[in-house]
Amino acid sequence: LGSNISAIWSTGDTMRYLTVKKTGTYHVQVISDKGCPGDSFSVDVIPPTIPSLERPGIEVIHNKNFCEGDNIVLFTQNQGYRSLWSNTQLGNRYLVPAEETKVYVEVIDENFCPLISSDTFFISRVRIPSPNFEYNGTSLQVNVQGDVQWYLDGQKLDGQESKSIVPSSPGMYTVAVNNQGCKFYPNQFFFIDEMVNRTIQSISITNPRYPTKEASNDQEIIIKGRVGDLIEIKNTEHQSIFKMTLLANTFSLKNVLKNLPSGEYMISLSNHDGLTITTQPLKK
Repeated sequence: LGSNISAIWSTGDTMRYLTVKKTGTYHVQVISDKGCPGDSFSVDVIPPTIPSLERPGIEVIHNKNFCEGDNIVLFTQNQGYRSLWSNTQLGNRYLVPAEETKVYVEVIDENFCPLISSDTFFISRVRIPSPNFEYNGTSLQVNVQGDVQWYLDGQKLDGQESKSIVPSSPGMYTVAVNNQGCKFYPNQFFFIDEMVNRTIQSISITNPRYPTKEASNDQEIIIKGRVGDLIEIKNTEHQSIFKMTLLANTFSLKNVLKNLPSGEYMISLSNHDGLTITTQPLKK
């Protein structure tokens, strides 16, 4: 319609455009700028045909356990229409982000109008455990939920699957943990040296799902040692990036990690007895 022309609808409305919610026939009379009636039109509003669809289901591909750090892939059947997931991703498969705890999927038509929605699918991941080592001078105990396998200097100790072990030789002891079907390799170590008065040191990195897990800015790295021990961070070219002396028995490197540029780094802890422990390279 021109800017000086108005309209009267059979509903009594006088706006230029009419939005309706009911089906039926609607009439409109065009009025000229002089108030004279002009052409009239009829519009039939027909309800869309809504297909009969089953409520979509959500399945887990490979039926894996939900382990922290794992990718979870969900699947829904195609009913001849497109599938729209709750994060607005289209398709029959959906890679669930690590932080997501609930998901649903809608069946939509070619105009992106929802036709039917699934029930909400809830996701609860098995958390990465944090082993706590205790040494009484004879046996080494680990307190952690799940089954364990002991390692010495990165080598599996066959038959050592109880939560208490009598160390047979000096070195770096750690455990792999199997909790509810999820296997984790926490970067948490207990060091025993060759001295009669054995030294206890550890570097605890809270989030690794695998030995080569990438570090994040929210990663908590706790250094446990003695006052006077030396903490050092080096890049893969063994250049020192950060160095400090412990002023307490524990120290968090979380804020230090946030300020490092992207790259690979190794963290070491050394004491006056000549004992040094070093992590594997961590990516940031």
